[in-house]
Amino acid sequence: VARNEVEAAFWVVSFDEGRPAADPSSVMHQSLIGADAGTRWYDKIGTFVVFDDGSAGGHGEHSYVEAVTTAAVFDHSLARMARGVQLDWTPVAADAPRPRRLFFRPPRDTVEWLRGVRAASAALHDDVEVTVVTMAGVSVRRRAKLAGISPDTLTQLAIQLAYARDDGAKYPTSVYETASTRTFRFGRTETMRSATEEAMDFVQAYPDAPAHVRADLLRRAAAAHDKRRRNASAGHSFDRHLLALRLVAEAEGLTLPAILSSPLLAPLSQFRLS
Repeated sequence: VARNEVEAAFWVVSFDEGRPAADPSSVMHQSLIGADAGTRWYDKIGTFVVFDDGSAGGHGEHSYVEAVTTAAVFDHSLARMARGVQLDWTPVAADAPRPRRLFFRPPRDTVEWLRGVRAASAALHDDVEVTVVTMAGVSVRRRAKLAGISPDTLTQLAIQLAYARDDGAKYPTSVYETASTRTFRFGRTETMRSATEEAMDFVQAYPDAPAHVRADLLRRAAAAHDKRRRNASAGHSFDRHLLALRLVAEAEGLTLPAILSSPLLAPLSQFRLS
């Protein structure tokens, strides 16, 4: 019964004991993962996490909707707060049930299994590093648009450049980015592979090239990136197509076609950046 109550919930609010450090990186790390995985419901569309000091964060699971939908809810709320919009606290009559404690009584073997899950979650918590980079006083979006480059495109190329400089790689690594296919009925997303030849030229030339050469290569890489995104959004990609073929074959008990079991496909589905 308790599990059914949680399953029927649309959003979840988690009240965390303790206070994360004041820096944004700690707040985000604690909001996303949490020191105790038992306070998170990762399969819900959205979870608000509120700490003792009133600071809050959240996360969402986007099998139901795209991440941009959940992000829009948070952005709207934060924008209203930033504008100082006065909230209407007038009580509203509602037939919502009063809060009550739910009791879970899992079988003994499930309890043993959960102990292992908790240990694995704690290890993952300690192994994940979250860093929030804030560029104070710099409007990257505005500068990108003045240069005729999409802010998203600029960010994606910056990620590839940062990876190459940090890892010492001479070539861009496999990068996953989501392209929207919402122009199609029931369309959602397609995989966009943003590691283009033009991006490679930009990354390789950046350390030593003059500023005007960097700018030219950046614009070429941005144009190639935008073209690939448009193609993916128009359905001219292959990832979701191959995934659908695989799922249909498995559901029907069919032997996978040779192309779907080819070892050449395995590296294509292993992304190091996203």
